[in-house]
Formats: sequence, C-alpha cells, structure tokens
Amino acid sequence: MPRSKFTTAQKWQIIGMRTTGLSQRRIAVQFSVVYSVISRLSKRHREIRTVDERKRSGRPRKTSTSDDRGISRSARRHPFTTARRLNDNWGIHGLVSLRTVNRRQNCANLRARRPVKRPFLTLRHRQARHQCSRGHRNWILRQWRRVHCFDESRFPYIILMGHARMASSEHSKQGPVRP
Repeated sequence: MPRSKFTTAQKWQIIGMRTTGLSQRRIAVQFSVVYSVISRLSKRHREIRTVDERKRSGRPRKTSTSDDRGISRSARRHPFTTARRLNDNWGIHGLVSLRTVNRRQNCANLRARRPVKRPFLTLRHRQARHQCSRGHRNWILRQWRRVHCFDESRFPYIILMGHARMASSEHSKQGPVRP
C-alpha cells in the first residue's frame, strides 16, 4: 500500500506541534499515521532545516499522473481488459512495458482477479432454498418440465468460458472478491 503524502502545510503543522512539546505518538494519532513517520519528518527538519522531500535517485517515470489516472479509469470502466490491451488502447505502446502498466494498476489498487461466478449465500438464502426444495421434493418430471427458470433471483450471472481475469478493487460492484 503506498504511503500517504502530507501536504507542505501539514508537514509544517507537524513540526509546529512537535516544537510546542507534543509527543510524536500523540501527533501520529491525530494524523492517523504511525509515529515513525513523525519521527522521520522531525529528524529531517533537524538535519536540513526544511520539510521538503529530497531529490530521489532512480529512473524518472515514463508515465505522468494523468496517464496513470487514465489507465486506472480505463481498467475500471472495462474490468476484463488485459494490460496489453490497455497499453495498446491508451497510446503508450512504444513508451512503456506491460509490467509498467501492471504496476500502475497495482498502485490504483486494481489487481488481476477471477470474477465471482456466483454470489455467496447468506443463512437466509440457504434457509429459503432448503424450504423451497422441501416443497418441491415430490414433484414428478412432467411438473419440472413446465419450469423455465426456477431461480428468479435478482443478481446477474457471469457465464465464462475458461478462466477470465478482471481488474477490480477489493470491494467493487461485482461483489466479494475471491483470490
């Protein structure tokens, strides 16, 4: 999970709270972070007298933040789209690798998962099914032939050939996710 970023104003507010004598743990509780984040920030302020981030080493990113948002938006809009198709459709085919597209999806909390093929049954569902099956226990074949669709529930079935993967967050509209 990516770290939460503080704004510059929040960082100076933390330094101000620290200089007034508040403990690191109390500040951490107030900002909903672990106390080591506050400790690192106050240490950086003591050493270089600023709260700005240091220049990081490493290769610069190939995608901008708007590219990242576009990739995640496309993946949410079309959950069965593969990373290769996202790369082709987004127009960054020659610029980035498929692994980069996968990383951007992971940062947006979109991971490849198998879609739910059926909903989980609650206790109430199981009891209703059991009661229904007891009521139709003695039906003969001629009676069953008249039934077109016995289960008239209001959830959509996802019928798949083989295995399909979709990009979804942990609690998406498709229902509970099973890895």
